[in-house]
Amino acid sequence: MQRSGKAGQITTHVSDGVFRQLIGVNFLNSSNSVKQPIQWFSSVTTPLVLTTRLLGAYRYLDISNFAQTSGWEIRTNGNILVIATPKAQVTNIVQSQEPPEASAPLQQTRIIVELDRPTPWQVLQGSAIAKSQTPSSDPDTPTPKPTTPLNRQWTITLDGIADPLLIERYTPQPPPAPPTLLPNLLKQLLPVTPTQPIPAPTPEPLIQKVEVVKNQTIISLSVPFGLSPQVSTVANPNRLIIHIRPDPLEERDITWVPGLRWRQHYVNLGTERFPVVWLEVNPRKFGLALKPMWASTDGLTGTAPLIQTAQRYLAVAGINGGYFNRNNRLPLGAIRQNNQWLSGPHSESRCDRLE
Repeated sequence: MQRSGKAGQITTHVSDGVFRQLIGVNFLNSSNSVKQPIQWFSSVTTPLVLTTRLLGAYRYLDISNFAQTSGWEIRTNGNILVIATPKAQVTNIVQSQEPPEASAPLQQTRIIVELDRPTPWQVLQGSAIAKSQTPSSDPDTPTPKPTTPLNRQWTITLDGIADPLLIERYTPQPPPAPPTLLPNLLKQLLPVTPTQPIPAPTPEPLIQKVEVVKNQTIISLSVPFGLSPQVSTVANPNRLIIHIRPDPLEERDITWVPGLRWRQHYVNLGTERFPVVWLEVNPRKFGLALKPMWASTDGLTGTAPLIQTAQRYLAVAGINGGYFNRNNRLPLGAIRQNNQWLSGPHSESRCDRLE
């Protein structure tokens, strides 16, 4: 979105969701709803602060000065805002093991992506990776089934081109063809003897592949179960740092609008820590109201993703509902609207969580 400012100056605003997800900007804590500190290849102690503006259900950030300092080119194509960023070079990728922590028994790893300049990046969670089965060297012995959970695929995409040596370094080699073995007839006639213990399978490499597609570098990761990437950026020199750890959530406390705070923290319960994300709402603040919303415009029947329903209601924030009947898709439990209680029948016990 572009607006005319003083002396005919054009200011550019983008929604906070786009800025975070497509550019990789990290939002820092803020108690002022019209000011949002950010960190993007910059200092955390002296962050850049952007002005915010709430329009309808979206919060927009004024990125005019930020884009000019970063060397971005911004233009409009009809009602589409086009942002062109200078292409960066991925000069090196370094992987190292981090020292163990008492609160994190799983092995943690750090990947450093070295860049010649700041560049947008995105992180995307993929599906589980099926493990390749290595046939036994003895044709009379069945191939053992994997006993460890499957790894999950994650991809890191950067607007930049990787050095050809990096692509070659992380190009997966085709697996060797298994040998053709014949059954041991003599062994089948002899009494059964205890077999040698099966050696532990070799762990998969964390970095599965590095490739360049449409002037973007894509880093494919195979992350063990129970771990996730936590991505951050630093400057001087410019680097993207990927921490593979069991507690990737970054604790935040941000005032989105007056009376509405978005928070995510770890909550300690005994010896365990649990990530919790919640909203703190003060309905006494002017302009804020708590209302129920549902997927269908004709009644209570129906389910839909939360973000889709919230956008249709022009909601600034939304919270998942309770449970619903999977057969007739009616909510279980009471909903209060306009001083009336609404509910679906409870004759069937099978229900799902409302998403």
